Amino acid sequence: MVSPFARLELRARLGFGTDDNVFRTPDQNYVDVKRTERVDQYVGYNDYSRDSFSFELHWQPTERLDFEASGIYQLYDYPNAFAFHVPAAGRKTQEAADAKFVATYRLTEHLSLAAEAVYRETVSNDTRIQYERRQYLLGVRWER
Repeated sequence: MVSPFARLELRARLGFGTDDNVFRTPDQNYVDVKRTERVDQYVGYNDYSRDSFSFELHWQPTERLDFEASGIYQLYDYPNAFAFHVPAAGRKTQEAADAKFVATYRLTEHLSLAAEAVYRETVSNDTRIQYERRQYLLGVRWER
């Protein structure tokens, strides 16, 4: 099956770390900037340009305690789409933000406690896709 759209992405990533392993390695800590151009092959109604900015950080202050934080902000530009598919409503706009924080405490070699908080928000002038969500998780993890 042929895809109904074409997508082009340009990306710049900066990784960083420290020699003492406190902030781990550059592939685990980064800042990322990406530009995506999506072209609808039929009528072009859902063409968009998306600029996204993201980060991911890992920090392990002790052998047992580990923190992870990540987030992404995405800004969409729809040059041909209208909010609610009505031209009088204006061009469709959309922004999205996601954030995640994880803390892990290792009790034994195989057993650890994990706490996680996740946040997602999508803002648009088309209220059908606009929402906000928060999740909080607490769990026990067994690893072999």
